[in-house]
Amino acid sequence: MKASELAFVFVTLATALAIPLGASPAAAATLVDPTDPTTSDPHVPDNPPPALPFPPTVRDLNRATSQLTVSWTGVVNTGEQAKLQHSTGDGTWTFLTSFSGGSNQFVHTGLPTDSQHCYRVQATNAYGSRTSSANCGYTSDGTSRKVWRAQIQLHTADVGDANTDDDIAVELNDPAGSPGGNHTWVDYGRDDFERGDTFTYDLDLDGVTFLSDITKVRISKSGDDGWCIADFSLIVNGVTVYTEDFQSLPSHCQWLDTDFASLPSYQVGHDQLRAHPSWQAYVEPSRVRLDIGAYPMVTATLGVTREETESRVEALIGDLIHGTHAVWGGHDGRAWVEATQGYHRAHMNVDLEIDVPGWFNPSLVIDFDLHYEASCSADQTAAVVEISTENLQAGVNFDWFTSLLGVILPCGPILSEIEQQGIPDCVTYAEDYIANKVKAGFTPIVQSQRQVLPAGYRCLSADVVVDTNANVSLVYQVQAPPAVRRAPLPVLSTRPILMR
Repeated sequence: MKASELAFVFVTLATALAIPLGASPAAAATLVDPTDPTTSDPHVPDNPPPALPFPPTVRDLNRATSQLTVSWTGVVNTGEQAKLQHSTGDGTWTFLTSFSGGSNQFVHTGLPTDSQHCYRVQATNAYGSRTSSANCGYTSDGTSRKVWRAQIQLHTADVGDANTDDDIAVELNDPAGSPGGNHTWVDYGRDDFERGDTFTYDLDLDGVTFLSDITKVRISKSGDDGWCIADFSLIVNGVTVYTEDFQSLPSHCQWLDTDFASLPSYQVGHDQLRAHPSWQAYVEPSRVRLDIGAYPMVTATLGVTREETESRVEALIGDLIHGTHAVWGGHDGRAWVEATQGYHRAHMNVDLEIDVPGWFNPSLVIDFDLHYEASCSADQTAAVVEISTENLQAGVNFDWFTSLLGVILPCGPILSEIEQQGIPDCVTYAEDYIANKVKAGFTPIVQSQRQVLPAGYRCLSADVVVDTNANVSLVYQVQAPPAVRRAPLPVLSTRPILMR
């Protein structure tokens, strides 16, 4: 469910020997590459510069507003030093502390709120030094504003050749560092990124829990099929927090391309995001609807619409299938991802295809349930919501061209009902094999959230209602203390359904 932490290991061979202090150039040994067969006397110096150190890991523990925790594990040999250095991104590096061999941790305190800080490790000895790559982190903004949904609206320009068939990705923070790891391949079943098209896509929330975890918006594409963006908007919890329009450019749009000195990406940095009027005006909306008509009995309802469920699942599937043989194809119902009513659950149907180059694409249908449970804690001080995935069924349908495969493939029929349909056993085996691979790669997901109620409030009961349109309502009956009429309840959010 959480994004993976990335580690970068660089191993290099020394190519020059520093002259020790007090020695003349003539006294310095000549360094040659021992892997070069043309050298007559290959050797390495007795005391080369230290090995390239690993980069440090940066963490914002407990959402601190003024400190970051830096961890580093490495080897420090006799005569060497490992120095932690710090920069605010202006290119100037200052010494913080020395590390010993093994595991180290340094808490950097006294930092400004919502600010970037980068760290690297420099290993030195008497003959030189090597410096790791840097990792950066941000302190929090001092608020507890959570993100339960993030979306991006992308508008392809209505100009010649503005559309693209390339893959599009969106990142909301850096791959490494803190916060970090957010990345979504934006791919829905529809024909995306056509000329003049405007559409809103859900984004993965890996590495994004709080609003201040969004430290950039980077839109990028693969391939050489240029794409021109007329405008885009970032939407958090249903509220637009950033928008940018490119109509004033000579091309009336921002090209993402590899031709004509263009770049295949566009990025809005931390400071530009924070300076936007919509970001500064953002107020976290309540996701819970309160009915206080029978006060001090309060009915708190958290709703998840069918549209939200389907869009989030489609976003998840589109991201997951990137780089695989599964692709969006035709759909049998009203959409590629459909939610239908079940008891305490929304039943999901996903229509995909298996991409077989130079062949027909068999359909891949995936069905599973999103099961909701709402409850009160045993001591009645907290509301609990649990969402799990259950009952996965994956079927591959080779449909009308199975008879063609039966002619091409040297397979004999099997003794079953399938034999009567003229379908060879090798096709049946392929269907079962692909379906079982899908099942094997599907890990049941259980997400549980516990929201502590304000002092004096008691959670009495909870229920789940799924209506005929597959809209889900989590309903809590809460008793409030009479003396605090209309006191607000905390926000209980459903973090992204099925989002990793």
